[in-house]
Amino acid sequence: MGDAESGQVNDEAARVYEEFFVPALFGEAAHRTVASSGLAPGKRVLDVACGTGILARTAARWIEPGGAVVGVDRNPGMLAVARGDRTRDRLARGAGRGSRSR
Repeated sequence: MGDAESGQVNDEAARVYEEFFVPALFGEAAHRTVASSGLAPGKRVLDVACGTGILARTAARWIEPGGAVVGVDRNPGMLAVARGDRTRDRLARGAGRGSRSR
């Protein structure tokens, strides 16, 4: 069974998904979900079917310091993008650590 039949996407398709679909469809929803979840610094989060990680990245900003986020997904392409974004997000947050803004 090929990638298309199994519902898998390659790294390039996952990058396109992250660049175009996530901001348009999921960015604000992730913020609202986390804002209404009761998350606080030090909490732990498991994001199942995390895709490219928008919800996990958003939750990470709410649970610092001392919290932890783990994202799992069956799609290697989505995880590859999520792993890359995690590194980029840490660098981008730098001084704004613990910020609950989008």
